[in-house]
Amino acid sequence: MKYLALVSLFILPSLSACKTTPDEYGLGDPIKPLSQQEQVMVSARNAALEAKYNHIEKGALSSAEKLYRNKPNAQNALSYSGLLRQVNMVHEAQMILKPFAIDPAWTSPSILNEYTKIKLSIGDFEQAQIFAQEAMTLDDMNAESQMLLGVSVDAQGHHQAAENHFQQALIKANLNPELQSTINNNLALSLLAQGKNDEANALLQKINSPSSQQNSVINANKSFLKKL
Repeated sequence: MKYLALVSLFILPSLSACKTTPDEYGLGDPIKPLSQQEQVMVSARNAALEAKYNHIEKGALSSAEKLYRNKPNAQNALSYSGLLRQVNMVHEAQMILKPFAIDPAWTSPSILNEYTKIKLSIGDFEQAQIFAQEAMTLDDMNAESQMLLGVSVDAQGHHQAAENHFQQALIKANLNPELQSTINNNLALSLLAQGKNDEANALLQKINSPSSQQNSVINANKSFLKKL
């Protein structure tokens, strides 16, 4: 991945309506509106999805666009939409990738993972959950898909379910230190959203990512935690 950017903390629109969720997360149980702290944590987590976010090589977006225009296949759509999302053109990214994400003949775990990230970026957490679950259906050993599912349900207030997904994702990502660092960062933020500040801090202190960009994210989260 996946999947990290430098943290950009911003407040999401207030999620005031109570919702119900599938059996795994408590059918019929209303979800309390996210607190301001939780909204900040969701924002931080969403900003921490990709190590190369905001580090796109000059000309890469233009090249990807040309490739897609000349040959609008699934792979070119995936590359182009990913770069669009990374420069915050998320609605354009969604438009490009949607036909491939919803068509069983063309979709794949990679496409569904990217489409989940797009949904997370626009705050459509329930749809993000659906596409992450579909990715897991296609490949239940995909650590990135499991992590994205954790992020999706965590954003809806189901922190314990999210913890379970993050723990499973860590097992599946055992040969990918960078992805494990991302997962641990997300897990720490989930713990923080539950008020488990000491556990979150202890976990963040143990993360040693091979990526300098990831370490910037993690250090920013450490600093943010100290201010709470």
